[in-house]
Amino acid sequence: MNAIASVTWTIRSGPGFVQLKAKKFLQMEKVKNFLDSFNYELCSTEYKNKYSILSYKCSVCNTGYTKAYRNIKRYPECKVCKVYNKYTVIYNEFKKQNCTLLSKTYPGYHKTMEYICNCGNISKITYGHFKSGVRCRLCSNEKRKQQCLNKYNV
Repeated sequence: MNAIASVTWTIRSGPGFVQLKAKKFLQMEKVKNFLDSFNYELCSTEYKNKYSILSYKCSVCNTGYTKAYRNIKRYPECKVCKVYNKYTVIYNEFKKQNCTLLSKTYPGYHKTMEYICNCGNISKITYGHFKSGVRCRLCSNEKRKQQCLNKYNV
């Protein structure tokens, strides 16, 4: 790949003034190195400026993207890998609490997922509720029962 490294000077003249403007073009190697740092493979062969559209693909999941370089810098993560990594973290969180996640995808923070509670009951819960300590209805009733027994010393 050829590196584009040029400076263009444009002299504008008008009534009584001369304006000098410099345009610097980012080198293709710098773009390639940035994409490599996020496990992307650059497919484009030309780069003009931060507004030009680049095509690239994720080296992990092979998903292809076309975006302007400025948008890539703003949101560099791969959408497919991001969702998969989030699902993996949530799956491990359920496992850590002795529960089994039955849902195969992560639908979102406020959407319900099916799981097997540590008491053996199959239930649905949002990830937000699970993180805050809520469990299935049977465990919730048992926890409430224990709190009442402890509160009234029975």
